[in-house]
Parts: sequence; structure tokens; C-alpha cells
Amino acid sequence: MRILKALLVIVALSVVSISGAFADHKPKSYCSPSGDICLSVKNSDGKRLLSFVEAAEYVSSFNLCVTAPDGSKECKRFQVKEDGPVFSRQVNWAKHYPDMGPGDYIVAWRSGGGTLGKRLGFHVAP
Repeated sequence: MRILKALLVIVALSVVSISGAFADHKPKSYCSPSGDICLSVKNSDGKRLLSFVEAAEYVSSFNLCVTAPDGSKECKRFQVKEDGPVFSRQVNWAKHYPDMGPGDYIVAWRSGGGTLGKRLGFHVAP
């Protein structure tokens, strides 16, 4: 039952719309081909959330790097938390990263010296 719930969460994340032209046309969601890891950038109740979800605890922490429109990059480390049938972490961008003004932002999750999934993006309007 736990695996079924995990798969349902992963499927739900994988159908997040990737339409819209922002952050140099970077997608706002990604799931690995196996569905084991899903990443997303979304707005929820006015908050921009950077989300990481994994079906099992493959990594216990990750570095989350945000590149601002001016090219400056800030990386911070976050712990993954058990969240029912999955392991996840949602990061509120405004609480953890500086708002460097309007433009395209690039988001990358890293662990063990490599990038997890694809770089995602979002746009801040003027």
C-alpha cells in the first residue's frame, strides 16, 4: 500500500503543467524516467515552492542552487524529510533566497557532486 501511495504522488507530480515561457523556457517540473525522483517549481497561495520528492530515501539531503537573472548563484543545503509514503522537501524560495528582481531564475538540485534531474526555472515579473 505504501508503494501504491508513493506512485500516486509521483504520478500526480509528473502531470504538473510545463507550459509557459519563462526562465529561458526551462520546465517547471521534472520526474526521472523511473519516477523515483520528481522536482517542481510552483506557486501555491502566493508562495513560490521548490519541491523535491523521492519514492524511497535515495538521498538524505541535497544542495538547492538558485541562479538569479544577474547571474549570481546561491546554494543552500536541505534535509529530506519522511512524508508519509515518500521522502520530500518543499523550500519556500522567498524565505531562503534573495529576490534579485525581475527576470529568469534557474533552479538546480545537487547531491553527491552531481545534478539531480534537470534544471528548472521560473520568471519574476517586473
